[in-house]
Formats: sequence, C-alpha cells, structure tokens
Amino acid sequence: MSVTDFQTIPNYATLRSQLNGISASIDKYTSDAPITSTRQLLEESLETKDMDGILYACKEIASWYEKNIDSIKSNEFVFNADTHEDNMRRLPHIISTIEDNEEWFDSSANSYDSPTQTRQKLIFISHSTKDSEYVASLVDLLRKIGFTDEDVFCSSYPGYGIPLGKNIYEFLKSCFKDYELFVLFVISKDNYYSSPASLNEMGAAWVQGAKSIPILLPGMSPAQLRGVVGPDSLALCLDSDNVRYDLNSLKNDLLLFFGKQQINESAWEHDRDSFLESCFAITPLSPEEISAIESADENANLADLVEDRVSLEKSLYRALVIAKEGQNKPLEGWIRSELKGYESDGDLPDYRKTKSRNFRYSGINGNMQVTKASLPMGFIRDEIMDKIEDVEYRQGIRQIEDFANSSSAIAIDRSLLAGEVAHNTQGVVKCVSLEQLLPSSFFGSIVASVKERLIEVFMNNGAS
Repeated sequence: MSVTDFQTIPNYATLRSQLNGISASIDKYTSDAPITSTRQLLEESLETKDMDGILYACKEIASWYEKNIDSIKSNEFVFNADTHEDNMRRLPHIISTIEDNEEWFDSSANSYDSPTQTRQKLIFISHSTKDSEYVASLVDLLRKIGFTDEDVFCSSYPGYGIPLGKNIYEFLKSCFKDYELFVLFVISKDNYYSSPASLNEMGAAWVQGAKSIPILLPGMSPAQLRGVVGPDSLALCLDSDNVRYDLNSLKNDLLLFFGKQQINESAWEHDRDSFLESCFAITPLSPEEISAIESADENANLADLVEDRVSLEKSLYRALVIAKEGQNKPLEGWIRSELKGYESDGDLPDYRKTKSRNFRYSGINGNMQVTKASLPMGFIRDEIMDKIEDVEYRQGIRQIEDFANSSSAIAIDRSLLAGEVAHNTQGVVKCVSLEQLLPSSFFGSIVASVKERLIEVFMNNGAS
C-alpha cells in the first residue's frame, strides 16, 4: 500500500484522531522510555497545534516502527500486529499531510521556535561535585552536538559555571526564574542524594515545571530514584542495553528544545560511543577513599609533606583529588597503585625494583644449629641466583612506609630453595628457613621517590 492509497485527511480533527490512535496502540504495546517520551511530545503538540513538535514526533515514531515492526509481528502476545503495520504505512501519508496544511497549525503555539518567546533556553546540569568526571564527559558531548557556554550551565566545568563576580545563590535563583530550562539530573548511587545543593536544584526544577530527565550513572538503577524524581520517572540509564537509543532521543529532544538543526549522524554516533567509553573508564571513589580524602584535606599540605609531618598515604589521597579534578588518568592510576599496591602483571616503576644476592638461613650446619646466619654465595647455583636476584616490590605505600621506618631487616621468604642448598652442600647445610635480605636503603628510596613526585604534583597545583 502506497501513500496515495490512504484516504485524504480532511481536517485537523481527523489528523489528531488518527495520531492519537497510533499513540494509543504503541502505549498498549510498550512503556519503553524513549518511545513513551516521543508519544508524550506528540500528545502535547497535538494539544497546542504545534506543527514542528507533531512533525518531529511523527518522524521519530516512523523510525521506531521501522526498527521494531519485525519484533512486533513475531511476538505471539501481540494480537493487533496488523494495526501496527497499518500505522507504519500510514505515517508517511500523515507526515505529507501535515507539511501540506500549515494553515491547520497555530504558529504562536510552537514552544520551540516562537518569535514571542522571551526567555532564553538553557541546559542546566544538576549534579554532585563528586561526580564531576562524568559531568565533564557529558558537557564535552553537548559541545560536540553544538551547544555553547551560553546554552549550558554546569557549575563544575570551567567556563560553564558561575560567572566571575556573581553571587552563587542569586545566580542560581536567576537561572530558574529567567531561563526556560531543560534540566539534566546526573545521579549516582552514593553522591547525588547526599548533596543538599543537588536536592535543592531538583526541588526547584520540579516546582518550576522545567523539562527534565534523570541520567543515571553506572551502578544506579531507576528503582533507586527517590524524591520528586522517583522510580516512575523516565530515566536515561547508562547501564541499560538501550543507552545508545536513549542518548539518540536525548540529543533529538535537546535539539528540538533549542530549535537547532540535526547534526551529522556518523559523527554523532562516534561522539556518543566515545562518551560512553569515557564514562565506563572512570573509577569512582569508594566510600573508604572519600573518608580518607576528607581526612587528608583537613591534615595535609605541602609543608607537612616536605617536613614529614603527615604520612605519604594521606598525601596520596589528597593528590587523588587533584588528579580526578584535573581528569589526569595517568596520575590517578599511579596514585591508586601506590595506595593499594601494583597488579602482579602490571608495569612497575623502576624505584620499586632492586637486586639482592644476600641470603640468611636458620637450621643445621654440620653438627651445629644456626640462627639467621649468612648463606655463602656458592650454596645456590648461579643460574638460579640470576632468576631470583631481581626483586620487585608491589605492596601499598602504608607497608612500605612501615618498613622504611623499621630498624629490622626486611626479607623475602625463599625457604623453597632449602633443597637446592642441601644438594649443593651434600646435605651438610639443612635450612629450616631461608630468606633473601633486601637492601636497607630500598624502602627509604621508594618513600623518597613517591614523596618527590607528590611535591611536584602539589606545586603544579598551587598547593601551599
């Protein structure tokens, strides 16, 4: 059936009736967030005779049908598949009718491109500062879509926050009073609801009736939403299998809100996927790290570090804040490795490597019992010694600081080589324990290297 096979739509009332019927049939089939949002836009636009909104929604629904009609027809629980197929075929005729009958529509009701619209439109990103890394990636994505610092407010992104000289509370108040807002609630499991400022923004947006959508960060589910934006709210969930489709819908909604033209789809898909990759590459702070950072902020500064009045662990936690604020991934990786220890198969800095052919043993030597005696060089073959003399120390900085401050010798257990020693001494030396001693300066050298880099980090950040 072609477009010309459908009866002419004689007036706006008939058009509205047909579109409401299409919307209702989709509503019975699915409550999926993106298409539900499009249906709501269609119904709102029909109410106000907003031609641009109706056209946009019809094209989105037509695209949705093209992607889903096969699934609808093969679903054994769908008993009106013919209706959906008829809807899909009817939509091009409806779109053509809308485009040919502009006189049916009230141009003054177009909420997206009205010449009488006085309030400037603004994307307002509500978030906890602890989630600033995710938000930075989101702002970068919005910039690639074509939004500028005049279109977006984000308090934690340089150039997109509170203007210099402005009172923060008065400026935020003016945002909700003087702008037509599209609010993006960027919500994480642990941070958003513990931020009074974020909750105030959510309440203000709800009172103002601002257009909004929650963006749920990894680990956050719609069921965990609470307050005025609750579990029944349509949300964009980064953990969802539909996240790419949902981001497409968000992009289209924002462009429509501002009355901007569509962008190149290939470029958009690349930017969208890069955004998702950057989000899932972020390592959020654990509650333990947050607690340690708060403690470090109160107690650590550059002078304390230089004069050894604070532990390296606390200084590293403070540096972790600097790394995350600056989105310095290499520095963040180094700090985390120093704090928690290096992975067994990961790269290790040279300052954590040393050599040792110094061994001691306890056991029997001939007829004598010995304790922590030095083991002569020849008791272990050169080919084995060559394999074990290189030592890599991967444990976290707390243990290393303890060793550096200890007066006791630090050793690695090599008791598995007791048989090697017994064989090479014809059974004269029998080791109960065998240890490889590490150089006395090794751990102090690690501490000095970490301290030197931390001082550089704090000086580059302007720490006092």
